[in-house]
Amino acid sequence: MKIDLDRYSVIDEQAAFNALVDRFGEAMKGKFKLKLDQGYSGWMDESNPDLISTLLDSIEIHLAKGGDQMIDVGNLAAMLWNLNYTPVAVELSPTREGKEIRPPED
Repeated sequence: MKIDLDRYSVIDEQAAFNALVDRFGEAMKGKFKLKLDQGYSGWMDESNPDLISTLLDSIEIHLAKGGDQMIDVGNLAAMLWNLNYTPVAVELSPTREGKEIRPPED
C-alpha cells in the first residue's frame, strides 16, 4: 500500500515520513525473516573479506532485476550501514546528475 502523500500538508510532512519509514521497516523485517527462513545468513560476518563487495554486488543485481526489489535493496543498504560502510563517490551519468531531492530554493 502506497502512502498517499498528497493528503498530508507541509506541516504533516514529518508524520508522512514517519509513516513511510514505519511501513518500509516492517516490509524489510518481513523480507529479512523470509530470507533467514530460506537459509540466507552471513551478513554480520565481519571476518569475511568479501562481505562488503558481496553486499554491494547484491544491491547492483537487485537494481538490475527491476520490479519489486526495493525492500531487498533497503535491507542490503541497512546491512552495509550496520557495518559502518562508507561509500566512495561515484561519477553520475549525465541523465542522473542533479536528480537528488533538494530543499526548495528561496
